[in-house]
Amino acid sequence: MFFFCFSKLICGLWLKVVAVKGKNPTGGQFIASSFYEGILPPPVPEPKNVQTETLSIFIAVGPFTTSESDSYEPLTDFLSQVSKEKPNLVVLMGPFVDAKNDLIEKCEIHETFQELFARKINEIGECAKRLSTKFVIIPSQRDVHHNCVYPQPPFCSKDIMNTLNSVINKKKNQSAKLAQKERDDIDKNISSLQFFSDPCTLDVNGFTLGMTSTDVLFQMGGEEIAHPPGSADKMGRLVKNILTQQ
Repeated sequence: MFFFCFSKLICGLWLKVVAVKGKNPTGGQFIASSFYEGILPPPVPEPKNVQTETLSIFIAVGPFTTSESDSYEPLTDFLSQVSKEKPNLVVLMGPFVDAKNDLIEKCEIHETFQELFARKINEIGECAKRLSTKFVIIPSQRDVHHNCVYPQPPFCSKDIMNTLNSVINKKKNQSAKLAQKERDDIDKNISSLQFFSDPCTLDVNGFTLGMTSTDVLFQMGGEEIAHPPGSADKMGRLVKNILTQQ
């Protein structure tokens, strides 16, 4: 007989609805012999109005500094490479202020989490302002200063600018003219960036790109308790589960 149920092959996660064939010899236990999955969704139509020239995309995922440092040298090196190569699109996914960083965990930094984040985002915006490259910023659940939820809302550009302006106001012996110039530069830098949620989809020249800073495949793989005999392609199985989800 057939019995419809939620697949439990990945323990603890609701994955998809399947049809299960088996027997119920005692009335209290169902012994499955076969699983029947849904078919794959229809192929996505070829995008229209796609530009034919070469499209260059740089994607980087945090943390952007080592676990025992707040120097952010990897981020500086990455932005230098972006300035050199001038790609069409740059996607930066968090964490930007990593909750697992040793200095963060011990509260051994000399500024607030928001100030550290805003300062680094301003540096990214300064790079973006000089280029025609589009910059996309996506948060992570490990960003210590942001909402630890999934889906996760985007960073707020207004909050970032308010934090930076607050830092300017704390400076002593700075002329009003110089402070205003610094505020104007901040406004231009942050306005050069686009902030998206996690997860999100991006329409890039007619192509739809799915983005998330959460390693869903790693989490699913850690909960997998059964798979077909002889199936060595674990990554392929996990991707298939996502594609056939209903």
